[in-house]
Amino acid sequence: MKREPPEGIAFKVFQNGRGVCTAGLGGKPGVLTATLHWVDRQGRDELWLHVGGLESATQQHIIWAAQPLRIGDEVAIRILENVKPTRVRARTKLTNKSREEQEKAWLKKIAKKQGYKLVKL
Repeated sequence: MKREPPEGIAFKVFQNGRGVCTAGLGGKPGVLTATLHWVDRQGRDELWLHVGGLESATQQHIIWAAQPLRIGDEVAIRILENVKPTRVRARTKLTNKSREEQEKAWLKKIAKKQGYKLVKL
């Protein structure tokens, strides 16, 4: 027997024992993410916690938390359902135009970094 997915999955995220946020879409279709990332950019370290997602129906990227981490920090995630999420920090609607602008900006950045000049045909 197929089990229906529960309504309102949420991530309650903690940093060093303190609540950071509760991310959830209230049962709407979409994506929830909680990621840690470390990047070494030519000797400049970046260590971050990011909690976000995508609301499928509106094609909006959502951010509940984006904050730096330090060596020794402890991050925990509790998976819950049917709880009220905390206030969203940012929403960005993903449109074809914004995708195209992001791609162009990325291409210009890479071309400049590599010493190329872009020529529009």
